[in-house]
Amino acid sequence: MLPKTNKQETQNIIERINKETLKTKEDQLRVSISIGSATKTTKNQDIEEILKQADKVMYENKFSNRE
Repeated sequence: MLPKTNKQETQNIIERINKETLKTKEDQLRVSISIGSATKTTKNQDIEEILKQADKVMYENKFSNRE
């Protein structure tokens, strides 16, 4: 969870994390990660629904990035 972080800031953080994991590509122990994000944009949005959206995106990323 990234409180007070907008969608673009979140994407920047995800990109930095993904770049770091790519550095392990040739290592004996390769790091792999799937990240999902969703942004709550109004006070009325249910946090549980936001978490479900992020979870869905994480699984979509996980299955699309399999080698």
